[in-house]
Amino acid sequence: MENKIKTTPKDVFLHLFNILTFYLSIISFITLYIHYIKALFPDELNFYFSGIANAVRWSSSMLIIAAPAFLLSGWLLSRNYKISPARRELASLGRHHHH
Repeated sequence: MENKIKTTPKDVFLHLFNILTFYLSIISFITLYIHYIKALFPDELNFYFSGIANAVRWSSSMLIIAAPAFLLSGWLLSRNYKISPARRELASLGRHHHH
């Protein structure tokens, strides 16, 4: 039985973009979390405290960009699955061997 639905470059791009923005969001959130903990409980022996502002600025910017992009790509993927539910099965087709 032949599968009529093919993956398009758009599908591949959306999945990769979704994964990338997910990881960027998580990394940014963890980095911000760590820097805020460092700011709340400063190390008495660390005299180089000035670098935190730049790191917080970068992490905040990444989170502000990556999180909405992740949500948007996830929404687009779920919309594609609602339009064409068979697309959800494409990822598992490669693993199953039909006899």
